[in-house]
Amino acid sequence: MGESNKHREHQNTPLGDGGIELNKFSKTITQDPTQPAAQAMLYGIGLTEDDLKKPQIGVCSMGYDGNTCNMHLNDLAKVVKQGVWDNDMVGLIFNTIGIRWN
Repeated sequence: MGESNKHREHQNTPLGDGGIELNKFSKTITQDPTQPAAQAMLYGIGLTEDDLKKPQIGVCSMGYDGNTCNMHLNDLAKVVKQGVWDNDMVGLIFNTIGIRWN
């Protein structure tokens, strides 16, 4: 089976290539009936019931407009996030500290 067919075979399941469970950790929030508050927050940001069945992928950005070395990173994070969504997973950006040396 070619790589592209292999990818399509797993595209609509939480299993990645090689049978790895991609939502192993995120399902503790998205699938557990004892976590309605966490799930409500995800619905609140526009996710659907189908989205909650998908792996949730965190995309970290250290983008900071005040630093020429890091100012492109927020745009790069958006591209990565779109790539995650394009592969039938849920991408969510979070930020961390960017350091400015001067």
